[in-house]
Amino acid sequence: MSDSLSKIELLQITKRFETGTALQDITFSVEPGERVALLGPSGAGKSLTLRLIAGLEKPTSGQVRIDGKPMNALRRFFTPSRRGTGLVTQDMSLHPQKDALAFVRSGFRGKKISFEDRNRYIQEMMTRLEVAGKERRLPHQLSGGERGRFALIRALAPGNRILLLDEPLAALDPHQRKEMIDLIRRLHDEMRLTTIYVTHYIEEAQSLCDRVILLRNGRVIQQGTWTDLKYKPIEPFVRDYLTMTTRFHIAR
Repeated sequence: MSDSLSKIELLQITKRFETGTALQDITFSVEPGERVALLGPSGAGKSLTLRLIAGLEKPTSGQVRIDGKPMNALRRFFTPSRRGTGLVTQDMSLHPQKDALAFVRSGFRGKKISFEDRNRYIQEMMTRLEVAGKERRLPHQLSGGERGRFALIRALAPGNRILLLDEPLAALDPHQRKEMIDLIRRLHDEMRLTTIYVTHYIEEAQSLCDRVILLRNGRVIQQGTWTDLKYKPIEPFVRDYLTMTTRFHIAR
């Protein structure tokens, strides 16, 4: 993938399983360099949408495009390592019996990079994210924030210009979450990323993202700025979701 800022487009994406339709006619775009929040109740299809963008799932119909290039054309499906995307999930995907360095290196599979350049890049990123010297520790020997930093290094392997974040901070305490939000914002700007952020924390999403896409039952209900959704909701669900979710997390 190019080192330039990347654009994401989902065009009439539908995803069906044997148990039913999980996503129906999903259409939206994320402009190069944007930070967009993907919100919605549990089961709305947020995580599945990220997996489709990353190439971990194939849509039943519709098209995923990155920089205008179809990722799931009829005769050519781009694998995750060739999409320029990095995904961080809530569990961070760390193997309990493998150290942090092995975890980070696993994100370089399929990348055209020499052994020396890979090691140099990893060392530079560990220093940048202040976890150098902790790479031989197992997951249980790391704090939640440290696991998150190693997950970011893995997701931001060379060539990745799209950062997909699937509730990566849910298990962290408020102080750690704020630190990680600040770090994600800084990396986004410095590394010229395009970012989609899934969370249930409205305040967290507002502090990081300029625009929001709200899903319900596998459909896009509304997308726009926070002001659009707050003052111009297209249906009561939009206002109620934002209000109730905010109150719930404040009450906690």
